[in-house]
Amino acid sequence: MTEQDKKQPQLQDEESGGIPFYPLHFMKEVMVVTAVLLVILALSIFFPAGLQEAADSFSTPEHIKPEWVFLAMYQLLKYVPQGVAFGNVTYLNLFVAATGILGLAVAALPFLDRSPHTMARKRPLFLALGLLALALFVVFTYLGHFSGARDPIFGMLIP
Repeated sequence: MTEQDKKQPQLQDEESGGIPFYPLHFMKEVMVVTAVLLVILALSIFFPAGLQEAADSFSTPEHIKPEWVFLAMYQLLKYVPQGVAFGNVTYLNLFVAATGILGLAVAALPFLDRSPHTMARKRPLFLALGLLALALFVVFTYLGHFSGARDPIFGMLIP
């Protein structure tokens, strides 16, 4: 190798004969990311999103519903009676506390369970409880989705 070749940066990995990731490939990626960001910036400058009417935080639409994950809880909250259970504690407070404690118990169950069996067939109690919880979740999600309307299957008004 000449003196000129020793001063030039190595563009090939001597062991594998390939091109090193840094700086060559990395710089290509930086250039592509910069180009994409410049295109997005240009589009946002030349074609801005139009402003719509201001949102009114005090006026909620009549039939707004939560995402599907929360529909079961949304429907269950409708069955909680109004009023004070005792002292300053309402039934709603008791329901929220009970569902929170139930959620923590389900999250702690793998740490508390010391059974050597892992197959569902050898654990009929937990299998039954899990299937019951899944069935209740599906039913209350269904009821929450069609709440305030007529049930498409049975034709009844769902509360």
